Amino acid sequence: MLAQAKASDQWAYYQAKGIKGTVYATQAAAARATNPELADKSQKEADRYTAEQEEISKSAENSKAKRRRLRTIRQKSGTHHRFAYAVTMFQISIALAAVAALSRQKAVWLVGLAISLLGLLYFVDGFRLFF
Repeated sequence: MLAQAKASDQWAYYQAKGIKGTVYATQAAAARATNPELADKSQKEADRYTAEQEEISKSAENSKAKRRRLRTIRQKSGTHHRFAYAVTMFQISIALAAVAALSRQKAVWLVGLAISLLGLLYFVDGFRLFF
């Protein structure tokens, strides 16, 4: 998710540089006949933004490729499903523990404890692919 946000930020930055470059290029074209000094200065700025835009494009493509690799690994591994199951089991066990505390039923507490152990197994299994 973080790689996706970074790639999106890079493309937004790329577009902002493109807009600024276009504004300076338009200003240079409009000032060419009346103020050649301003036109040259604006054209230099437009060229600078174009060069910066190329560098940002490369960085954005790298972020995009990284995001694709991470997504492929995540989809192949299914790790996120294991962690999601673990969270679900922990939530159920917490709810059962609260019910057991309010109703003072030891059997409900034991069921909640067993479910929390199942959640712990899912959690540990989620790390299996990282090692």
